[in-house]
Amino acid sequence: MPVPGGGFNHAYNAQAAVDTGSMLVVSLTVTQACNDKEQVVPMLEQLAALPASLGQPKELLADTGFLQRQERRGLWRRAALTRSLR
Repeated sequence: MPVPGGGFNHAYNAQAAVDTGSMLVVSLTVTQACNDKEQVVPMLEQLAALPASLGQPKELLADTGFLQRQERRGLWRRAALTRSLR
């Protein structure tokens, strides 16, 4: 990954999906992407693949670094966000 001042470091970017009630990590991923953009939809796809007994997400909490216009369009199409995020 690029580092301040130039050059590159061998580094990774980790993402986690956490149940806010229990604080249990229910899904995680590690990429070599330089930032969080384009990481929300893949995480939601991982959550959708979890056993039905765990339920499905009802809300998404993420900072704005995760969402760019293209990601938001993908999320609306999947109906993954609550009305409060619109």
